[in-house]
Amino acid sequence: MNLTSSPVETTLDGFLEVISPGDTSAVPLWRRKTGSGTSPGFPIPAARLKDHGAAMFYGTSAMTPVDGKLYNRQSQFQSLNVIVLDDLGTKVKMADVPLELREGATYVIESSPGNFQYGYVLNEPVTDLEAAKMLVHTIYRSGYTDEGGGLVNKAVRLPFGVNGKPGPHMDFSVQLHRASETFWTPEQLLKAVGSDLDWTEVLKDAVAARRNSRELVATDWAPVRAQASTAEGYVDPVLEWLYATDRIVTETAQWITVTCPWSAEHTDTGTTAGYSPIGRGNPDFVGRRGFHCFHQHCTGNKISEFLNWVATEGGPEAGVSDMAWELVSEWAFDSDNNAAQHLQSARSIQMSAFRTYHPKKIRVPDAEKEGKTKKIAEVEIWVNAPNRVTLHGKTYDPEHPLRIVMSPEGPKLNTFKPPEWPGKSENYADNVATFREFIDYLIPDLEEQTYFLDWLAAKRQNFAFRGAGIVMTTPAFGVGRGTLGRIITELFNGQNVNNMSFDKLVGANTFNEWQEKLFLLCDETRDQGPTSLYKAYERLKDLIDVHVKDVIVNPKYERTRNARCCTSFLLFSNHSDGIAVAEGDRRLYVISNPGEPASPEYFMGLNEWIDANAWQADVWAYLRDREGDMDKLLAPAPITFAKSEMMEQGKSDEQRVAEFMLKRCREAFGFVIPAKLQPIMDAVAEHMSAGHPKRLRAQMQRLMRNETAAYPGIDNRLLLGTARERVRAFRENNNRDNWVNKFPVTCTEYFTGPGAANLLQMERDTIEFIKEESM
Repeated sequence: MNLTSSPVETTLDGFLEVISPGDTSAVPLWRRKTGSGTSPGFPIPAARLKDHGAAMFYGTSAMTPVDGKLYNRQSQFQSLNVIVLDDLGTKVKMADVPLELREGATYVIESSPGNFQYGYVLNEPVTDLEAAKMLVHTIYRSGYTDEGGGLVNKAVRLPFGVNGKPGPHMDFSVQLHRASETFWTPEQLLKAVGSDLDWTEVLKDAVAARRNSRELVATDWAPVRAQASTAEGYVDPVLEWLYATDRIVTETAQWITVTCPWSAEHTDTGTTAGYSPIGRGNPDFVGRRGFHCFHQHCTGNKISEFLNWVATEGGPEAGVSDMAWELVSEWAFDSDNNAAQHLQSARSIQMSAFRTYHPKKIRVPDAEKEGKTKKIAEVEIWVNAPNRVTLHGKTYDPEHPLRIVMSPEGPKLNTFKPPEWPGKSENYADNVATFREFIDYLIPDLEEQTYFLDWLAAKRQNFAFRGAGIVMTTPAFGVGRGTLGRIITELFNGQNVNNMSFDKLVGANTFNEWQEKLFLLCDETRDQGPTSLYKAYERLKDLIDVHVKDVIVNPKYERTRNARCCTSFLLFSNHSDGIAVAEGDRRLYVISNPGEPASPEYFMGLNEWIDANAWQADVWAYLRDREGDMDKLLAPAPITFAKSEMMEQGKSDEQRVAEFMLKRCREAFGFVIPAKLQPIMDAVAEHMSAGHPKRLRAQMQRLMRNETAAYPGIDNRLLLGTARERVRAFRENNNRDNWVNKFPVTCTEYFTGPGAANLLQMERDTIEFIKEESM
C-alpha cells in the first residue's frame, strides 16, 4: 500500500495489510455507534465496517480464533503488530515527544481537534506474550502517551469513521494525516524513548530482563506473577481472580468484558457484562471499581453486588474504592528493618509509623457472611497482598543499576537511582554543538579534551566506570569550571553528585556517604603546604581507583551499610601546585583550563541555555553514542604538560633538597644508604630558611621507598631499617659469598677514606644548592 503524507482516504484492506501483512483476518476489528459507551464490545468481521458514520477500531495484537470466533483477550494472543501512542497534542505535549518518534511514525491519526495517535508498525511481529508485555509497558511508562492501562492487546482507532464519544467532537471525522512505509524494530523504539531494556535478553527471558531493567515495576519482583498489571505496576486482585477462573471474554483499556454472574437469568441470549478494574480508565476514578450489565434483569446489580458475588465465590474481599493498590505498587516490606520501603526513593518508614501514616479503612464484602460488609485498614490489605514485594535491607550498587538487586540474603533495594532522560529532541544538533563549544573553550588542548569527553561518556555508558581522577587547573578565576560542575550535576542528577572541600576529602572524615555517589567534585583543590608531606596525595591514592570497591558506608544518623563504590573524581584548582603529585603517579589526569575567562556575554548565553532545561536529553544521548578509547582510559593516566608542571611545582623545599642529595650520592657511590646520611641532613637543614631536619629525613625516606627496586639483591634493612636492623643485616649478609659485588663499593669504603671526602663535598654542594634556590 502506498501511503502519502496528506490527509487521505485509503482502503481498509490496504491499511490492515500494512498492520498485519499476510493475515489480516487475525486482527480484531470493532465498530461502535456514536454516543455509545466506551467499551467497543466484541470484534466483528471487516465486512461490517462499511458505515463510516461510526467509530472504528482495530487491535494492536493479532489473535488466534477459537471455534472460528475472534476474541481480544491475552489467552488468544498471537502476535503484537503495532505500538500506538495516544493523546499526543493534548494530554502529552508534542514538544516533549522525542524527534525520532514524531518524525518516524508509520502513520498519524487525528481523532479530535489537535489530538493525535501515532502508530509504529513493527518490522516483525512479536510472538512472545511476555516479551510483548515488556515492550508495551516500557513504551507506555515513558511518558509519551496517555497511559490507558498499557495493554498489549489495545483497541485503537482506524483512520476511518468519526470520533463517536459523547460531546462536542462526537461527529469529528477521523483523519489520516501522515503515513509511510516506515517500520520499527523493538530496539529502535526502546532507544527512542530512552529505555535501557535489552531486547535480546527480553527474548531469552522476558521476566528476568524486565527485572534487570533500571525501570522498576513492583510486579516484576512480586511473589505472584500478575496476569494483567498496568504499565505502572498496578494490580487489581479482582481482575486477577477473574483471569484465574476463566471469566474474561474480551479485554480493553478500561472496561473488561466478563461473563455476567447472573447471565442465567437474562431474558435474551447475551451473557456478558463490563467490569472496570482498579488503576485504569479516567484518572479521576482510577481508585474506584465499576460494574455494568446492559441487560434489564441486572439493572439493580451494581459494583457492590458484583464484589459481594466475587467474595462469596471464593475471590478476594475488595471494596468499591480502594487505594491499597497504590501501596502495593509503590511500597515493599523490608524484613531486615521491619519497615515499609518506598520503591522509587530511599524513603523508609517503620511499620508502626506506617500504619499510623495510612489509617484509612475501607469497607469490603465479608466472604463469611453473605450480603454483609466489614472494614479493613488499607495497610492490612497491603500486608496480606499476595503480590506485595518483600526486601531484605538496602545496598548501593551502580555497577548493577537496578532498583532491586539480588544478594545472598535475598532481594535488596538499590538506593542508586540512575538518571532517566528521554530520547533526542528536534534541537539535538544545536544542543550538542553548544555543549561541545563550551568544552572546546574550557579545555583548549585537543588531546586533553578528547580524554575528558571519553571519560565522561564512559561514565554515562557504564556507571561502574571510575577512571582516573580528573584535575583541572588554571591561575584564572571564573573560567567556567563551576558551570561544568553544574552541567554534570544536571546530567547525572544532583543525588548522584557530591560537592566537598578538599580539606574534608583528604582529612579525617568519619562520615563517608560521598562514596555512594557517581561523582565527587572539589571546587577548590589545594594541598596544605610543606607540613602535609604528601599526606593529601597519599590519601587520594587510597580513594581514587579505576576499579569498583566494596566499602562500608558510615552515614550520619543511620546504620552502617555495604556499598559498591563507583565514585569518579573531578578536582578544580587555581594553583599549579594544587596537589603535590608524586613521580610515577598513575591515578591523576591533569587538564589545563584557559588562562582567562570568556566574555560575560558568552556566559550569559550559556547560562540561559542551561536554565532552559531542554538540553539534557540531547547531551545524554550524545554521550551514550560517543565511542571512546577505553584502553587508554583504563591504563595509567598519561602525563600531560599540566601534570608535569604540577609535579615540579608541588615539590616542597625538603623534597628538592632530598632529591639533590640522592642524585649526588648516586653520582659519588652508585647507591644510597639514607640512614647513614642523617648527620649530613641535620647540618644541611640548618641552612634552610625554615630549618626542618625531621621533614627532610621524612622526604628522604619517602623517596627511598622505591630505591630498593634498583638493588634487587640487597636486604631492605640495610637501606631503610633501624640502626640495630642495619647492623644485624650487615653482619648476616657480610658472611655470604659475593656480598661485595652487590654494591659498586664496599660499605666500609662508603664512609671512610675517599668516601668521607665525597660525603663532605656532597654536603657543601647541597648547601650551595639551597642558597641558589633561595630556600
